[in-house]
Amino acid sequence: MERLADESGNPNIWITHPDGSSLQQVTDLRGIFEYPTWSPDGKRIAFHCSLGRIFSTGTGDFEICVVNANGTGPAQITDSAGENKLPAWSPDGKQIAFQSNRDGWPTLPDFVPPGYDTGQLGDYEIYMMNVDGTDQQNLTNHPQADDSFPAWSDDGYLIFSRYDCFLVLSLKDFSMAQISAGSCAGTDSGHFSDWYQPQK
Repeated sequence: MERLADESGNPNIWITHPDGSSLQQVTDLRGIFEYPTWSPDGKRIAFHCSLGRIFSTGTGDFEICVVNANGTGPAQITDSAGENKLPAWSPDGKQIAFQSNRDGWPTLPDFVPPGYDTGQLGDYEIYMMNVDGTDQQNLTNHPQADDSFPAWSDDGYLIFSRYDCFLVLSLKDFSMAQISAGSCAGTDSGHFSDWYQPQK
């Protein structure tokens, strides 16, 4: 079990047993560290990190970071324009999906996306990379709507939010299917999707 805590003066990542015992600090770095997620083998934790950097808009300059569960080997594995956030491990532990607005607003001024906000750095897309940060790929490439909150299924599908609907992406043939009602063109991207995956 992991949690965010500020016992050290900064929001860092800590781990604890479900009953609150055996509290251990995992990161001790400057900046903001959010949305920790365990690797499938329980040996590493991915999260998004600002490392003290802030954009002119006042938001954190978030990148994807990983650290060993014992606190060793912290590493920043993305380094791009915009924000890279909400990492999600693949079931085999070899890849990480995440959301990024590194591409800015490519449709302006010809088309203004429904969620356009001058205070935001760009339109979110779902990306995937190897766990060492190599081979970063834009999986959704839909600049007219935010794609966010990726989550993996055990058999290699990604579910994510596009405004007021959920979509599932097959990483076998990159086909995409909408699985919920909605136009996928609203302005509320606050949907967290996940899979029901009982223990085997």
